[in-house]
Amino acid sequence: MVTVDALFLYNEREENVSKIVQSLKSKGYKTFYWRDDVAVGDSIDSGEMEHLKVARKIVVCLGKAGWGEN
Repeated sequence: MVTVDALFLYNEREENVSKIVQSLKSKGYKTFYWRDDVAVGDSIDSGEMEHLKVARKIVVCLGKAGWGEN
């Protein structure tokens, strides 16, 4: 498992999270962002759990869509 600098937790209806992720990536940070890093057919939950163990920072984005079911 590769260590990531930032793992993102957010409601998938939040549209601005991808802009933050792309900004960090452009500066050389390694991120875990399920839209980019989980392959079709893979479990999102298991990927997040594994990356939670090795992430240097957890970024929680809470916006207008709130928390909970997507």
